[in-house]
Amino acid sequence: MISEGALEKLEFRKMVALLRGYIVSPLGHQALERLQPLEDREAIARQQALLQALIHEVDQGLRLDFAALPGPLPLEKIRAGALLTPQDLLKVRDFIAAALTLYEALVGTPVQEALLDPVVLRGLYQEIRRSLGPQGEVLDDASPALARIRRARKEAEAEVLRKMEALKRAYDRKGWLREPFVTLKNGRYVLPLKSHVQPRGVVHGFSQSEETLFVEPYEVIEVQNRLKRREEEEREEVQRILRTLSDRTHHHALFLEQLSRQLGDLETLYARALYARALGARLPEIHDGPEFVLEEAYHPLLVQEKGFEGTVPLSLHFREAVLLISGPNAGGKTVALKTLGLAVLAAMAVFPFPARRVRVPLPHNLWALGFQDEQDLLKGESSFTALVREIRELLERVEPGDLVLFDEMLASTDPSEGAALAYALLVELKERGARVVANTHLGPLKELVARTPGMVNASMGYDPATGRPTYRMEIGEMGESHALEIAEHEGLPPSLIQRARETLREFEEGLRLLKIQLAEKERELARQARALAAREQELREEEARRLERARQRAREILSRVEREAEELRRRLRKAAQAERAREAVSLASSVKREVREKVQEQEAFTRPARTLVVGKTYRIKPFGFVAEYVGERQGRHYVRVGKQEMEVPRDAFYEV
Repeated sequence: MISEGALEKLEFRKMVALLRGYIVSPLGHQALERLQPLEDREAIARQQALLQALIHEVDQGLRLDFAALPGPLPLEKIRAGALLTPQDLLKVRDFIAAALTLYEALVGTPVQEALLDPVVLRGLYQEIRRSLGPQGEVLDDASPALARIRRARKEAEAEVLRKMEALKRAYDRKGWLREPFVTLKNGRYVLPLKSHVQPRGVVHGFSQSEETLFVEPYEVIEVQNRLKRREEEEREEVQRILRTLSDRTHHHALFLEQLSRQLGDLETLYARALYARALGARLPEIHDGPEFVLEEAYHPLLVQEKGFEGTVPLSLHFREAVLLISGPNAGGKTVALKTLGLAVLAAMAVFPFPARRVRVPLPHNLWALGFQDEQDLLKGESSFTALVREIRELLERVEPGDLVLFDEMLASTDPSEGAALAYALLVELKERGARVVANTHLGPLKELVARTPGMVNASMGYDPATGRPTYRMEIGEMGESHALEIAEHEGLPPSLIQRARETLREFEEGLRLLKIQLAEKERELARQARALAAREQELREEEARRLERARQRAREILSRVEREAEELRRRLRKAAQAERAREAVSLASSVKREVREKVQEQEAFTRPARTLVVGKTYRIKPFGFVAEYVGERQGRHYVRVGKQEMEVPRDAFYEV
């Protein structure tokens, strides 16, 4: 899920708020508030298909009126099965009527699938309509019992009023009335009598001056009791009717909730379709490749504020893992980042974007770092410290496929250290499979990016003739800040500008000399490295030749020994034939001795020295001479032969 921090920094909610002028119903405004970027590719594809179909139908003349949708339904009460008030039921009635009208307008179009068919609510709608009047009053036709009770109540009320009128005339003739009219007190009809009159009935109250008694004459008490019973029966029947309607509504609670949400979402789709037609906006494309493509993409908030004529569109096309944007101050680098970020979010939220074309991959997550210039005073942290905290959180959670947008990358510290840290971060994110788009003024960082595969620079343009940025991006170019030109154009003193230019020339000359010296040192180191490599190759070849000569010598010795042994065996056979036993025995001993000596000669190199002891003698391979071990100096081994010392490899030492 995209973090709220990234949505806030990229002003996603402000972009969504551009639709408010196209929303008329409370349900639509609720749906607009919950509009978020989607992460599921299939859900995005379904929404895109619906919106494309709706745009087509609007182009064909379709008009949807959401103004008839009432405020939010009392869904919690409906789900709980609570008793609904007449006003609640009127909202349900109006909601069903509006849903039926909207659904009928969509029948036969691909957008029809965006709504559940509200025909199942028609019976509930008709029952509420038959039972309640325009102001929520329960109508007589709500039930036969209510109609009968109300007739009886009216008859009882008419009888009470007839008797009260007769008594009023009689009391008036006697001069007992304070006022010549019948009134109500505590829900019962009474006559206002003068306070000195002895009342013939039930006193229900006095006037504030106590000069008037409100009396219910005995003659009407019974008939008023009948009226009260009818009124109570009416209240009970009305409550029964409201309970029945509430239960019917509760039966459709889940359907009403789903349909309510769908109608709100449909209104946001309709608003997006109207927005697309009004601005010529297009739906961004999502693809599986690595390319980011924006063709003449306008920042939607700038278009809202300045119009198309006052806004410069952004065009870019890159597929590298890292895109580093540089260029003049106030040259549009941050706007470019936000435009790209909003275009990606618009693709995920199925929101038309004012561009000729937007084609982007679907990121797993989107990060926005920086995008702030002031220090966080509330936390007491510098902007650099706050930014490092953001980077730490990023490194703890970043995953392959994430998109990282970085504004003014590590600009709030020493330029050299900032560039080094920024480059290390870019390499780390690239190796983790994330995509990064950042902007910078750090020159060393631009140089490093230019030499790194998978990374590319981009420059925001500057017009030297006008001294103004062009807000156009060039991929593959390294931009310059043009700080002196802009400062001069904005009216800083010429002497100050001249001094700055001279200082810059001195700095650039020193840097040029330093680069020359560095290049010379690099060439010398390269030459030494080549010479060392050649010497190592010669030594390896010489060692190989020595080993081959030793092997050849060993083969020759073995061959000679075999020949001599064969000659000795022949002589033994000859001596045996002559029965000269003594000579044969002597000859055999000689043969054994000579053979043993030859074997020992070949075994001289069969026991390599495992440890070297200073002062001890060892046989040195492949030459076979014996020498005294002198010791080791700087990883090299030396022996003494006569009065001379010589270096020999470690693996040339064999036990004597």
